[in-house]
Amino acid sequence: MKILYILHTTLNDGSTLSFKSLMEGVVRLGVTPVVLYPKRQHNENVTYLEQLGCECHSYFKAKSAIPHKANCIEIVLHLCRMAVMKVVSYINLFFLVKKIKPDIIHTNSGVVHEGYLIARTLKIPHVWHIREYQEKDCDWTIMPSKKIFERELSKSYGIFITQDLQAFFHQDNHTSRVIYNPIYDQEDIQDIPKNDEKYFLIANRVSKEKGIEDIIKGFALFCEHNQEYQLYIAGQGSEAYIEELKTLCQALNVMDKVHFLGFVSDMRELMYNAKVLFVGSFYEGFGRMTAEANSLGTFVIGRNTGGTKEIVELTHGGYLFNRYEEIPTLLDQYLNSDGNIMEEAQNIAMEYFSKKNHCRNIVQVYNELSHPEEHS
Repeated sequence: MKILYILHTTLNDGSTLSFKSLMEGVVRLGVTPVVLYPKRQHNENVTYLEQLGCECHSYFKAKSAIPHKANCIEIVLHLCRMAVMKVVSYINLFFLVKKIKPDIIHTNSGVVHEGYLIARTLKIPHVWHIREYQEKDCDWTIMPSKKIFERELSKSYGIFITQDLQAFFHQDNHTSRVIYNPIYDQEDIQDIPKNDEKYFLIANRVSKEKGIEDIIKGFALFCEHNQEYQLYIAGQGSEAYIEELKTLCQALNVMDKVHFLGFVSDMRELMYNAKVLFVGSFYEGFGRMTAEANSLGTFVIGRNTGGTKEIVELTHGGYLFNRYEEIPTLLDQYLNSDGNIMEEAQNIAMEYFSKKNHCRNIVQVYNELSHPEEHS
């Protein structure tokens, strides 16, 4: 079975990590993957996909979204550029699809629409893998509108990475299902070394929407009565925003306790040994770090929204907060609790976020689309 995958990014984010895990699995299950990635994004992740055996090509990407807070002039400029790029992208993709002749087109993000349009034109089954709210988490306005996008989704087959995303796009129907992102299998985590460092961890992109300022404020309140712990922040971000956070740390007298680690290529050991993972994001489509922490047996204190809320309620592997003032109490509550609180949560996480189960579920969707008469 030949599947054409259309990526919206190859940068080191959650969607790319999940996609690489998917490719590792589907190749073993007999899928022939052809991957299209945006031009000028050939990087180490594309090289890795090529080494797995994926045939890879670049294409002109046209994002069907504009910044939510754009002014009138910016909107007009964005729309003009988008119109030109979408024509170029459609033509580029159309001829690539005609050449590749896939059995199914799998678009890996809701911000790229051309795969769906070409699939409809050429009568090829289409899978739309929805990984983001767009409006809530990325501060984008969906173009031409959310309602039209939902109508397009209903004519495709939607895979949603959380139930909350599925509900947000009103797609609770027979042409969609929830398949959580893949994180680890048991063999991925069995040899991680243990240490006794006392630190909490933030592990995500260092940007405004990740709510890091609230975590620092909550940590500073905790430090007023507990000086034992450090806070590690692992992730990349703009230098200007990182400087803002350092200024906040200085104002709260915790600069000596907050450490900016930058990009960490393999997060397992750092997260495994953290006492708590903080997830402050205002909206996470999935919340890969939450699932990863629970799979490693690490407790999560996360914001009471989106995928973070859904995962914590699913695994019972954390506490949820609405305001940063709640963080010190939640930390005290966990640090004074039974040390075995995470054993069951880890077992649940390993079941729901298994890479092997994820790949089997995706391939099952392909089989249903390729042979609908056998699954009717």
